[in-house]
Amino acid sequence: MNVTTPTRLLLTLFIAGACASAFSGTNVLVSNMQQKPPAAALAINPVPNTVQFQGVTIEVPTIKDQYGAKVQLKAVVIGKPTNKGVSNANVSFAVDGKVLGSGIANASGQIWFDYTVDVESGNHTIEATFNPTASTPYAGGTGKGTLVVAKADATFKDTAGVVLVCQRPYGQPCDAQSPPDSVVIAYLQRASDGKVIGGVPVSARVGGIVKGTQNTRAGDGEVVVNVGPQPANSQIHGDVEFLGNKYYAPTKANF
Repeated sequence: MNVTTPTRLLLTLFIAGACASAFSGTNVLVSNMQQKPPAAALAINPVPNTVQFQGVTIEVPTIKDQYGAKVQLKAVVIGKPTNKGVSNANVSFAVDGKVLGSGIANASGQIWFDYTVDVESGNHTIEATFNPTASTPYAGGTGKGTLVVAKADATFKDTAGVVLVCQRPYGQPCDAQSPPDSVVIAYLQRASDGKVIGGVPVSARVGGIVKGTQNTRAGDGEVVVNVGPQPANSQIHGDVEFLGNKYYAPTKANF
């Protein structure tokens, strides 16, 4: 029996299969008989747990009031792209760059902050800054608004009129022929709440002529202005005047 032909056929099939695998350029047989994709087909998976931070819009309305007034600064933190309020947002407030404090917004992204106006008259910048936490899917941001401050009204609580004060050396009489100096006493305060206004100049006039100027006292706003010798037992009329400053409007009172 001749076995030459089958042996040659098996060898030919083995060589043909090997050549096909080596030069096909597509799939490569591996030992577990699974197909391995070409290198060009390998995909890079994205990093797991990556958060895409969204922006926010922070609305800060304009506030108008006078120096010394108690106001509420407000901000609304709105997330993008939903345009809904960011609940429990941590927001800090500042006026002209001076940080005042911070708080937590409500479920609608709204927050109010109590503030006593302590800046001079004019326009000032309110800044509300959203401070995101590690678990917040939003980027931080700052919104700006305007604080418009007017001068507060001042008033003289009391003008005691002219008080005759003898400034002669001890033992020398004060009489009509040698009249003593006279002083005007008054107290300056804020009209809205009676807060003392200390350390500001107040002038006193008699007969339209300025007789003297003194600063009010810090503790009680009292001012004592010497208006010079006046006729004894006479009725003296005049006024005291505060010319105002960056915080308070001018005011005047008669005596």
